[in-house]
Amino acid sequence: MPLTNNPNLVTPLAISAVGAAQSNAAVLPATAGKLTYISGFDVAGGGATSASVVEVAITGLPSAVGTLKYEMNVLAGAAGPVNAQGGLFIRFPDPIPASAVNGAITVTLPSLGSGNTNASVTAYGFQL
Repeated sequence: MPLTNNPNLVTPLAISAVGAAQSNAAVLPATAGKLTYISGFDVAGGGATSASVVEVAITGLPSAVGTLKYEMNVLAGAAGPVNAQGGLFIRFPDPIPASAVNGAITVTLPSLGSGNTNASVTAYGFQL
């Protein structure tokens, strides 16, 4: 039986951060004696007064992986969606562990820009 089906070994995580005109960070927490894994993340929100490109970053990963960065277009028009896809939705084929036991993993969404009225980031993962 896969470890992810054993509730005695695995703690599922889904952490969100929400806000507008500010940076948001979803942190999969550090827990003593546990290794945290990230399996994916979602970014959603509205556009901004001016179009731009922002960089979503994942930190807390092993040095062999480093900081993962994803570019996302932000459309002009605060009343519209953040981009043509409605957000950025990433799932990894294999979960990525934190850099160490008792280590956190952070997904940071920078401000989407002036005029933005809503933005959110959710990180998904688990701890063993």
